[in-house]
Amino acid sequence: MIRAYPVTAIRATAVVISTIIGVGVLSFPKIAAEAADSGAPLVTLAAVGIAFAGLVILAVLVRRYPKENIMQFGGRLIGKRVARCFNLLLILFFATSTGLSLREFGEVVIEVLLPETPIKFTIMVLLLITVISCRCTVIKFSYVHSFYLPSIVAISFVMFFASLKNYDTVNLMPIIGNHPDGFWKGAMSIAALFQSAFVLCLLIPYMRNPNKIVASTIWGVGISGIIFLLIVVSSISTFGAEETKHLKFPTLEAARSATIPDGALERLDGIFIIVWVISVFTTLFSTYYFSVAASKETFGLRDHRLISSFLLPYVFIVSLLPRDVFILTSTGVPIYRFGLLLTIGYPALLLLISTFRGHRRITDASNA
Repeated sequence: MIRAYPVTAIRATAVVISTIIGVGVLSFPKIAAEAADSGAPLVTLAAVGIAFAGLVILAVLVRRYPKENIMQFGGRLIGKRVARCFNLLLILFFATSTGLSLREFGEVVIEVLLPETPIKFTIMVLLLITVISCRCTVIKFSYVHSFYLPSIVAISFVMFFASLKNYDTVNLMPIIGNHPDGFWKGAMSIAALFQSAFVLCLLIPYMRNPNKIVASTIWGVGISGIIFLLIVVSSISTFGAEETKHLKFPTLEAARSATIPDGALERLDGIFIIVWVISVFTTLFSTYYFSVAASKETFGLRDHRLISSFLLPYVFIVSLLPRDVFILTSTGVPIYRFGLLLTIGYPALLLLISTFRGHRRITDASNA
């Protein structure tokens, strides 16, 4: 297979990071605080561990089939009909996830930036940008993520260090929290924010060195996990666990309290919001692109561009179904947990069957 303009390991890492860091970063410290009080960083660490295990399983699986994506080799392992059912579940989940993320984005925008703007308009603008962007190839898809990644990572670290003067380490004690009854529920909810990186299974046929997909995944999840830990530590140490529980967007409030010394920059929240919008786009870009590409493979179509427009009405309707943010949250949590089970369980099943059948990882030499 000739890989013209291939996806490098660094670009694959960029896709994983910029896909994971998305709309949920504003509110996930609240979820962690509700789960274990001051033990929120520990909840986040457990969530990173769950996501790490799931994505590494996926990376090990796709590395065995470097010329195909999961929709293609899944049919050979478990049968075309069963594989098609799983593919349809994945398509439905990621399309629904895109709609719910769009709604969450719209709720934040009308509350923080544009209170007089109809939420339908805000959602439609970003959805149209996403749909148009998804008409590109996988190679260009990786370029887009690589382009936006530096700004996403940079603002995360700048915000953390700029907030150091507001930190009170007493707020992080005890480390395990006072009432960690909901520890694992919180960890599962936060781990669900990582599942959009499932899109990495589309990259393997285009990689220059497919054997590096596991390393790219480890680096991607590792860097994303560090950023998540920095954000939750910043929020809890600044406001305390109890105050964080009552904040709608703790990460945004932490950014508002951060300043750069010597008058270089009085407030960071403006820059943070801009970068957050970019990170939301890259996440939606990945989830929608996966739905489109998976639909193309599942239904045996030649071009994915028509499907990009075809899925738009469904995603838009899903984004408008919840009547308010509370219904959005109560509806989204079980859907995301189901998605976490699906995106970990299905690759694990395929990997198990592949191992029993004696499939071995194909080396670069055999693919040349």
